[in-house]
Amino acid sequence: MDNKKRFLQTVSQDGVDLANGALLIARHFRPRLDIDYQLGLIDSLAADAMLSQVSNPATLVEFFSAKGFHGNNDDYYHKDNSLLDQVLVNKKGIPITLAIVYLSVIERLTATDMTANGVSFPGHFLLSINQQNNQYLIDVFEARQVTQQACYDRAAAHGLQPDPAYFQPATNQDILCRLIENLKVIHWKASDFTTVLDCLDYQLMIFPQRTRLLEQQHELRLMINNSNSDHSDTTQLH
Repeated sequence: MDNKKRFLQTVSQDGVDLANGALLIARHFRPRLDIDYQLGLIDSLAADAMLSQVSNPATLVEFFSAKGFHGNNDDYYHKDNSLLDQVLVNKKGIPITLAIVYLSVIERLTATDMTANGVSFPGHFLLSINQQNNQYLIDVFEARQVTQQACYDRAAAHGLQPDPAYFQPATNQDILCRLIENLKVIHWKASDFTTVLDCLDYQLMIFPQRTRLLEQQHELRLMINNSNSDHSDTTQLH
């Protein structure tokens, strides 16, 4: 089945499978990717976490640190940091992909009372873990617990005012759309506009009525068409 069709099926279901969705995004860039194998790697991580008696946010962070997962400070904007299969292999990534690994493992830890969700904090994706009516904010990139005030301080450094809405839970659809946004920006900077259009296709499968995405798609198609027309005219002149 075509990758985009399978992605559409995935994001159209109730209870979107986050890891599967992220791996389908990765398979667009790596067509021979074996998704079942990659999901098996996540299953193995979860099994190891159970054997390590991971039972709370502190032991969870310790587990992932011991496994070698860390933020890629050396090459933050590399495309591989946004491809879940590469993060599973290289054990380094950006906040959102590392959070997807954490979330996927927590989902499989049926013996614990931890629940978790992503937090689309501006400029730095976070993980929120709930346990026994307590909430813990985890910066998975730096592998540590953080406070809301520390997050506000980070936002203030970028000229943003404190806003409790920054800590609203992100749905799996939100997470996948933000993941694709990172890839879209990377390919825009590389002037790979065909891939940018592909990214918009994936985003619109998640949120088909989102006006901003539709406008981007329309404007980009006009730009590509105009560019092709100019190139054709130049070819005829020469």
